[in-house]
Amino acid sequence: MRLDDLYLWYLDDPAKARYVGALKLVSAGKGVSLHYSKEWLTNGFALSEDLPLVNTEFLPPARLATDAQRAVGAVDDARPDRWGEKVIRFVDKPKRLSLMEYLYHALNRRSNSARSWPKLKPQNRSAL
Repeated sequence: MRLDDLYLWYLDDPAKARYVGALKLVSAGKGVSLHYSKEWLTNGFALSEDLPLVNTEFLPPARLATDAQRAVGAVDDARPDRWGEKVIRFVDKPKRLSLMEYLYHALNRRSNSARSWPKLKPQNRSAL
């Protein structure tokens, strides 16, 4: 499965998941952007200091090294460390090893309040 787009959800109350916004693979596969949803802009909070609540697509730092992969703000903090990446490569064996695949597997294994789904768009929230 190739993950070029993910939908980020906030699960402070799993019975009432809140759609945060869309994550998108950018910068020739080396970066992940975030665009807050209209609902989150109205009723949410900034995920980090460098991701204020404004209606724009936040892009990762412009100067990515040739082998560096970065996501924006707090999303980058959610990525797995080197050990986590090894576990994902060994256990999940994704066909592609972009930052998006690592974020998908890391976010959905942790016991935090954020999750990502490749096909669960806001109109399908009852599937949570």
